[in-house]
Amino acid sequence: MKRRNSENATEPIVKRTKSRWDVGPNDVENKGILPKCESKPNTQKFSGEAKWEIHEVLADSFGVPLPACKNFTSLIQEDCTLPFIARYRKEMIGNLDIEVLRKMKSSLEDLQKVQGKIVSVVKSLEKQSALTPSLNETICNIKDLDELEFCYAPFKDTKKRTLAAKARELGLESVAIAILEGKKHASLESLIKPNVEGLDSLKNVELGIQHVIADAIGKNKENVDTMSELVAKADARICVTKSRNASKQDPSDLAKFESYIDKTFSVGSQENSIKPHLFLAISRGEDLKILSVKITFPNHVESSWINYCERKYGNRGTDTSSNFRKSIVTKSIKDAYSRIVEPRLTRRIRSKLTEKSHHAAVDVFARNLKGLLLSPPLPNTTVLGLDPGFKHGCKCAAVSPSGAVLYTETIYIRFGERDVASQSAATSLISMVQKYGCTTIGLGNGKACRETEDFLSKLIQKGVFKPYDVRYTIINECGASIYSCSPEAKEEFPHLEPNLISAISIARRLQDPLTEYVRISPRHIGVGMYQHDIPVKQLEAALDDIVSECVSFVGVDINTCPEHVLSKVAGLSSNKAKKIIDYRNKKGQFVNRQQICDVPSLGPITFQQCAGFLTIPETSATDNSNDNVDKEPCKPKKVSRGKKAVTHSPNPLDRTCVHPESYQLAHRIIHMFKGNMEEIGHESFIRQLQTYLSTKPSKQIAKELRESEGKVDQIVLSLLHPLRYDLRTNFDKPLFKRSVTSIADLKIGQELRGRISNITDFGAFVDIGVGKDALVHTSRMRGKKEILSVTNQVSVRVINIDMSLERISLEII
Repeated sequence: MKRRNSENATEPIVKRTKSRWDVGPNDVENKGILPKCESKPNTQKFSGEAKWEIHEVLADSFGVPLPACKNFTSLIQEDCTLPFIARYRKEMIGNLDIEVLRKMKSSLEDLQKVQGKIVSVVKSLEKQSALTPSLNETICNIKDLDELEFCYAPFKDTKKRTLAAKARELGLESVAIAILEGKKHASLESLIKPNVEGLDSLKNVELGIQHVIADAIGKNKENVDTMSELVAKADARICVTKSRNASKQDPSDLAKFESYIDKTFSVGSQENSIKPHLFLAISRGEDLKILSVKITFPNHVESSWINYCERKYGNRGTDTSSNFRKSIVTKSIKDAYSRIVEPRLTRRIRSKLTEKSHHAAVDVFARNLKGLLLSPPLPNTTVLGLDPGFKHGCKCAAVSPSGAVLYTETIYIRFGERDVASQSAATSLISMVQKYGCTTIGLGNGKACRETEDFLSKLIQKGVFKPYDVRYTIINECGASIYSCSPEAKEEFPHLEPNLISAISIARRLQDPLTEYVRISPRHIGVGMYQHDIPVKQLEAALDDIVSECVSFVGVDINTCPEHVLSKVAGLSSNKAKKIIDYRNKKGQFVNRQQICDVPSLGPITFQQCAGFLTIPETSATDNSNDNVDKEPCKPKKVSRGKKAVTHSPNPLDRTCVHPESYQLAHRIIHMFKGNMEEIGHESFIRQLQTYLSTKPSKQIAKELRESEGKVDQIVLSLLHPLRYDLRTNFDKPLFKRSVTSIADLKIGQELRGRISNITDFGAFVDIGVGKDALVHTSRMRGKKEILSVTNQVSVRVINIDMSLERISLEII
């Protein structure tokens, strides 16, 4: 087969065969370079299974006993949810906190991906005939996805033809092999072909040979490992400079990143490594083409690696004294360093820093979201929600304690002016407050918030709302506009404008934060750190777990819970929640938990996971007979052999978070102190149990009943809760105000009470009522950072005020 060049001469087409240079990684027989025999292909079969167990890796990583990790892994494989494991399988997993369990689950999923990737990599290498026993051993012992990708990179089939691949296609490989091994080889002059690009001069022939040798040296695992060891001991740094295109970018964006320009940051040990929030900030500046980021190594890293390779390859074969060989091998080593090894190591370092920073950002967002979702509700209160605005007016919505909309209106405030419009706006507010008894106002923190707050506080100070004592608080309105345009909102409010629906959402967020916030995707709630730079899938997976955890631990009334909340309960999904709602609408309210088994498509595993988090309050069970008058009678499903029939009589334990699987044990405990089942949750029952526990603690009860102490503790704790117990009442309530303060009113040393609005790696932002959140740096938190969460109230002291930038620094007191 021939091909014709521009001079109409013919040249044979060189077919590229599989190169032994593609082997790359270390082999026992060849001491790190090449297999000695090509005639016998490797026919050994490799299993491709990881030579480690997931529970063993988890135990080492988290310092958790091996049996607990083994049980945890088994429970996850059985489709158990984290809330279920944390509450009802505590003893099996060593009483670990759910925060630890969440991290362990994330690691478990990563390790499962590694195991799957190991199998596919081994299969791929077997197809390439590139898998050796030592390489298989290395791959099957890798426990990190990034490290596995790093090890597999030299063997990947890429669409882009490398310089070495082009040189091989020109037939330069055999000569390159001979030169590196120190053997006799054909004269380079004999390889020159004037009409073939790449072979048209001696210089290009030498360059092609250099590329082949550099490729082999740069992809050799032993060489790469040596480089990795040198980098690990060195002080690698991130160097940040201004991008060439920075001047073309938005000046406001440029100002945000000026403090990072011409700075260097360490990427060495964990203690001194660049902080995740700094790396994310720098990466964002790079994405905006404002910053240029480069990872550099000390000079001794390059010189040490080059010396190592020269010692390794310098004395091979019989042709060791040739100056030409020494020259081309040295050039190849330097080329391998600058073009292959160093870039590969820097990419790996960046990848690890990115992964670490993303995990940190997700953790920050998750912690803040949990604090926001667990904000205490404001029951039995009619709230006036205000969605402030300039041009389009301030949207108002009066919402009843049950969440029903009483009235909506848009008012127009001319800030700073005393005109008819402002007087009309004041009159409308006064009318809504007095007509619907709205003593509490929720003000959205969006545009015009500060101006509307000033307008509202002046009305309060003038006493225009009397006899009502009006107070207000600032509400996080992130995501309210997204919800207002959603199909769910349009279905509930078909005749209202989206702007007015936003005001309704703001009022409901104050009345019941958990129910209202879960209407939207949690990633739209702005309580994170660079969350928009994190892959959406990774962020949503972590945040969905937090939402499920919060909804489950708070618990929901199965007879009143809306579908969007019910779907977040552990073990349930949108489809299963819809089936429960359909059953409830068709058959009437649930009388007991066992009726959940009557719902179509809800099997025993679903029941096991969700039952403990679904409650049936006393009023629901007793009033059910009236609710079912017009409903279709509840006929029990046909019971299969070996399955218990579902009863339809109330069970007082359904008011508690005792799991149905522990009802028999709960009965035995109640019988021990002669409690009345019908009084569960009542003050008399709780006092009776407390008196009994003062003489016989849970540990002794467990011993007498021959049951685990953890299970008895969980039941006793549940029985001590009053009716309709809500764990959110243990958290700080919203910070209400009646007047506004400006930055100009603050003084150094002034002590204030504020509410945490966001927590990051470098500190916490606190709303102290001056229109702009103040910062408490981690160094000023007095070691309280780990116990603080969003919505917590804190006492702070002003330590610095920058009026030009409107920045306030605080310290916790």
